[in-house]
Amino acid sequence: MSAHSLQPTLRDEDFNELASALNAKSGEAVHNRLYSNGKDGLHLYRVPELKIIATYLKKKLNVHVTGFSSMNKKDLVDWISNGLHRQDAGKRERVPRAVPASSHHHSSHLSSSQHSHAAHFELIAARITPNPFFEVVQTLAVKDVMASQVRLSFTLEQTWNSPFHGKPRSVHARIFEPLEAWAQQGQRMKETAWVTTGGLYVNNNQVVGLPKKRKQPHIAANSNHATPPVVLDRYVYAGHNSVAILTAGERFWFIVQIGNVREVDEVQEEILRQGPDTGAYCGRSILQQLLGESESDDIACTDLEVSLRCPLSMLRINLPAKGRNCNHLQCFDLSTFLEYAKKHSFWLCPNCHKPLPPAELRVCSLFGEILNSVSSEADKCKIMPDGSFKEVAEGEERLAEEEHRKAKKAKLETQQQQQQQ
Repeated sequence: MSAHSLQPTLRDEDFNELASALNAKSGEAVHNRLYSNGKDGLHLYRVPELKIIATYLKKKLNVHVTGFSSMNKKDLVDWISNGLHRQDAGKRERVPRAVPASSHHHSSHLSSSQHSHAAHFELIAARITPNPFFEVVQTLAVKDVMASQVRLSFTLEQTWNSPFHGKPRSVHARIFEPLEAWAQQGQRMKETAWVTTGGLYVNNNQVVGLPKKRKQPHIAANSNHATPPVVLDRYVYAGHNSVAILTAGERFWFIVQIGNVREVDEVQEEILRQGPDTGAYCGRSILQQLLGESESDDIACTDLEVSLRCPLSMLRINLPAKGRNCNHLQCFDLSTFLEYAKKHSFWLCPNCHKPLPPAELRVCSLFGEILNSVSSEADKCKIMPDGSFKEVAEGEERLAEEEHRKAKKAKLETQQQQQQQ
């Protein structure tokens, strides 16, 4: 019997319950992954998530099965796949497509062909690194751009730009490196910038301000962490929307999504709930290695003097933060960094220029103690060998700078004399 004659086992309310158990964004997202591309959609789940699905399906089918805890991923995928497509000869009514658990008014009726496309879109979109300031509601279009001129289209509902729970809606376009660059299992798609800056038209209007490739070495090497999305709100409208892409021969994936815009305060609150960092590169661990005269090459900081000003705003740090994998003591102000990241989609550490994904941001409790131990006028602080903190006075700072210049000049003169000999 063909796959089309098999009756899906789960209904809308089941997908919404599974979405809650799996922490998925909606029942629709779970539905698309379970019923798309055979077993490929199931393979995107981790083993603990597959066990949740299997346990739920077992209850739904009312069958006695044991041993889920000892099953490997392949066995779980096979069992779930068979259960999802259980033959049901008695009923042939169409099972409605799942409605997102958080937005009932967002549902729409799709043909089987459109539904297949939507499922494919979600599989591709699952590989995108999430933007903490953009909560994706739906992937509208996905296109592998391989020709010099490509056309596609998508449809928006009449209420597409109506706020949802107070959050404004927005339509974003992003481009990613070709499939071969991120095809390994589990890898995220790598975002890239536009080569042809005038090459995007929406509804026959040229989109201005496309993010270009930047020349700074640390940014060019990490475009995946420094490329803002293209906001299409001023170019789109309810109903049918046409897109034309012109290239100079470059290849990339083009993705359009609609979602809810999140504010800095909301994202910052999530980071604060994670608590201060306690990993190998937290401030205290680095300090212990430095004070212990560690010879580790991994520690980038060679001086126990830190600036109390944020490198982005040059203002006094209020909420000190750094990347959990950044191997230095120097921090930046968390609110300032998030404001900058939201505006520029810049996710590189402003101190060491390493990639700094949102999930790696942590508050530094050591730096917080430093800020609380010195006066509000202090710009710099020295960490003494006994671990205490000493404010660097303005005159002392100038004297240290002068001594540093003299030492550098003396070293240069010595090198020149050696070369002349």
